[in-house]
Amino acid sequence: RYRFKRAFITFMALITFMPPGIDSYHIRCKVEMSLKTLPMIVSGRVQGVGFRYFTLEEARAFELTGYVKNLTDGNVEIYAEGPEQRLKSFYKEMKQGPSLSRVLHVEEDWQDLNVRKYREFRITY
Repeated sequence: RYRFKRAFITFMALITFMPPGIDSYHIRCKVEMSLKTLPMIVSGRVQGVGFRYFTLEEARAFELTGYVKNLTDGNVEIYAEGPEQRLKSFYKEMKQGPSLSRVLHVEEDWQDLNVRKYREFRITY
C-alpha cells in the first residue's frame, strides 16, 4: 500500500512538472520500477503452429513492448521489454507455448533497461 501511494505521488509530480516533449507513455515507464529486456530464442516445434500470434497476444495482455519473428533455422526470436514481474509471467507462457507447439528449449538473456526501444509489441518478418 505504501509503495502504491509513493508511486502515485511520484506520478502526480511528473504530470505537474512535465517538460515539453514528454507524453504519458514516458511517464508510465518512469513510474514502473525495474524495467528489463528479455531477448529469447525459442526452439522446438514453434513455426507453423501459431506461435508468433500466441506470443503477440500474450505480450499485449502483459502490456509488453518488442517483437517476435521466425528465424531461418526453424526457431523463433522474441525481444520483450517491460517490468520484471510481467516479463517473468510472459516467460512462463513462452515456455509452454500454444497447444499445437512443442517448446524444447528457451534461451534467454535478462538485461536492465533504461529507456524502452519499442512503443508496442509486433510480429516482424
